[in-house]
Amino acid sequence: MWSRLLKSIILLSLAFLLGIGVFLLPKIDFDNSHWFDENHPQETYKDYLNQEFQKGENVIFISQLGQSFFTPNFIESTKRISEKIESLEYVKELKTPLSATAAFSDKDSLSVITFQSALEQKILPDLASYQKKLRTSFYYKRLISEDFQNIAFVVKIDLQRDKSDFFRRQLVIENIKKLFAQEEALKNIAIVGEGQLNYQLDLKSQQNLKILIPLCFGIMLILLMLIFRSWIHLLIITFTAALCLLLTFNIILLQGHPLTVIGLALPVLILVIATADSIHIISRWNALSSQGTFKPHQVLRLTLKQTWLPCLGTSITTSIGFGCFYFSEIIPLRHFGADSFFSILASYLVIMLATGSLLYVFQNILWKKKKFTFYKSISRTINFFFSFSQKYKKPIVWLVFLSSAIFLVNLKNIFIETNFLDVFFPKKSLLYQDFLFADEELNGTGIVDLLLKEKTENDFKNFAEFSNITTLVKKLEKIPNVNTVQSYLEPVSMIHQELSQNKENLPKNGAELEQELLFLEFSRGDKKTDVISPHMLFDYKEGRIQIQTPNLNSTKIDELKQEIQKLLVSIKTITFTLAGSSIYFHALSEEVLFTQVVSILLTLGITWLVFLVLFGWKLGSLGVIPSIFPVLVTANTIIFLGIPFDFAVILIGSISFGLCVDDTIHLLNHYKKGNGLLQDRLQHSVQVLSHPLTFTTILFCLGFAVFLSSDMVILIKFGFFTFFTIL
Repeated sequence: MWSRLLKSIILLSLAFLLGIGVFLLPKIDFDNSHWFDENHPQETYKDYLNQEFQKGENVIFISQLGQSFFTPNFIESTKRISEKIESLEYVKELKTPLSATAAFSDKDSLSVITFQSALEQKILPDLASYQKKLRTSFYYKRLISEDFQNIAFVVKIDLQRDKSDFFRRQLVIENIKKLFAQEEALKNIAIVGEGQLNYQLDLKSQQNLKILIPLCFGIMLILLMLIFRSWIHLLIITFTAALCLLLTFNIILLQGHPLTVIGLALPVLILVIATADSIHIISRWNALSSQGTFKPHQVLRLTLKQTWLPCLGTSITTSIGFGCFYFSEIIPLRHFGADSFFSILASYLVIMLATGSLLYVFQNILWKKKKFTFYKSISRTINFFFSFSQKYKKPIVWLVFLSSAIFLVNLKNIFIETNFLDVFFPKKSLLYQDFLFADEELNGTGIVDLLLKEKTENDFKNFAEFSNITTLVKKLEKIPNVNTVQSYLEPVSMIHQELSQNKENLPKNGAELEQELLFLEFSRGDKKTDVISPHMLFDYKEGRIQIQTPNLNSTKIDELKQEIQKLLVSIKTITFTLAGSSIYFHALSEEVLFTQVVSILLTLGITWLVFLVLFGWKLGSLGVIPSIFPVLVTANTIIFLGIPFDFAVILIGSISFGLCVDDTIHLLNHYKKGNGLLQDRLQHSVQVLSHPLTFTTILFCLGFAVFLSSDMVILIKFGFFTFFTIL
C-alpha cells in the first residue's frame, strides 16, 4: 500500500513540474540586437548616434518600379503610402524622394522645403524639373537609383531597448509590407537596413526553435525505440529529458535573458545530454538485472551508486565547457554560458531524481520482462578498435602527438568573420539578395560613422576646420569600397549653390560659411526640413561624417578602418571616433578570437583539474589528451576548407571538448573501480561500456545533426562540425 502511494506521489510530482514548465514556456523573449554591454565603447557610440543624430533604427524599403519614378501615378502612390506609414505606431520618421529636403531659390527668396512641397507650390513647375533637381542633389543614388526605377523609403523605428523591441519591429515592418501590397505601383519591394536584419534574426530564432525541438525529440524517440524496444524505457527517458528542457527554459527566464540565435543550441544540447545520462543509468540497470544475483530494489540502489559519480563528472565538465563563455564580452555568448552552466548542473539533479524515481515506479514491470537487446555488431566493432589500439599503441601515440603539434602550429591561419549577413544567412536567402540589390542600385548598406569632437563650442563654424573637413571628405571618397561620404558639407553646399551666382559647390571664406550656416539653423525644429542635425549638433562642437559602403566582410572592414585611421592622423585639432554598424560588427570579430582562446584554455584547465580529482594525477592527465585531439582535427579541417571562425566555430571548440570528455570519464571510472590486471580491467571496461557509449555517441551525432535542417548558416555550420568532432 505504502509503495503504491509513494509511486503515485512521484508520478503526480513529476507531472506537476512538467505542467509548470509548459505554462512558463511562452514567456521566452527573443533579442539578437544587443551584443555588447551598455558600457562597451561600441555600444556607447551606438546609443550616442541614436540619441543625437539618427533618432531611431533604420529599415529601408526599396520599391522596384520597372520604369521611371517621375510619372503622376508613382508620385501619387508615394504620397498615399507615405501618409499611411507616418501614421503607424512606432514610426519616428520617414524619408522618401518626395519628403527629402532641398533648397529652392525663387526670385529674391530662398527656402528649404521638401520636394513634395516644392511641387505643390509650383516652385518645381513639372516632373521634369523635379527630376533634374533631384539628380543634382545629394539624395541621388541614396533615395533613388541611377536609372530612377528604384526608390527608397527610409523608415526610422522608435525603439526603447527593452524586451518589446521585437514586437515594435514586427508591428512596423509587417504593417508596412501590407501597405505596399495594397499599392499596385509600388508592391515589388526589397527590405534592408539594421532594423530588418535584427527583426529577421529574432524571427528566425523563433521559427528555428519551433522546428529544432520537435525534430530532436522525434529523432530521439526513434533512436530510443531502436535501442531498447521498450515503451517503458522510452517513457522514462523522454519524460526526464522533457523535464530538463523545461527547466532550462525556466532558468533562462529567471535570469532575465532573451533567447538568441546562439542560445538556440542550448535546448538541443540539454535534450541530448539528459537522454545520454538516462541511457547510461538504464543500461547499468539492465546490465545488473541480467546478472540475476540481485533483487529489484538492490539493482536500483547499485545502479544509482555506480552511475551518480560518472554522470556528475560529465555534467561538471560539460557545464564548464559551456559556462566558460560567461567570460566573453559578447552578451549572447555570456548569456549562453550562464544559462548552460546552471541548466546542465540542475539537469543532473533532475536526471538522477526523475530517472531513479521512474525506475522505482516501473521496476516490477521491467523486472518481469528482463529482455534486453544485445547488438553483436557493436561489440565486434568495439573489440576490433580495442585490439587495434593495443596492437599499435606506440604508433598511435606518436601519430597523435606529432599531428597535434602540426595542428597547433596551423591554428595561426585562423581568420575571423562577424558580418551578420555572411554569418547568419545563406547567400540564396531573400534577405541576402535584398542587401545585394541595395548595394547595386543605391549607395550601399554598410555604414561607418566618424564621430567628430572639437575642444570648444562653435569650432565647426570656423572656416579653417570647415576646410579640414572638406579635405578629409575628398580623401575619404577616394578609398576603395567607399561609395559616398555624408557630412555637414552637403547642406552647406546645397545652400551655397542656390546663393552663389557662379554655382560654386562650397563657400570660399568664413563670411559666406557663417551666413549659410545661419540660414540652415532657421530650418531646424521641423523634422521634414532639418537637414543639418543628422550631421552637426546645435553647439557646433560635435559632428558626424557618415561613410556608405557595400556590405563588406570583416577583412575588408578592417582594411577600410586602417585606411580611415591613416587619414585622421593628419588632423590634430579634431578628435575622431569610429562607430556605425560596420565598425560594430568589426569589434565583434576582435572579441570572437579572444573568446575562442579564453574559452578553450579555461575549459581545458578546469576539466583537467576535475580529472585529477576524479582519477588522480597520472590517469587524469592521460584521460584529457584523447579529448583534445578531435577538437584540433576539426579546427584544422575548418581552416583547410577556408571557412572563417565565427560565433558557430567558437561554440564548437569548447562544447565539443566538453562532450568528448564524457565518454572518457565513463571509461576511466569503470576502469578505476575494476579489479585484476591492467589489460583485463581495460578490456572489461570497454566491453561493458561498448553499448551505452556507442548509443550516446550516436545520440549526440544525431542530436546535433538536427541543426542541418535549419535555414541559418551559423546553425548549419555548428551542427555539422560538432557532429564531425563527436564522431
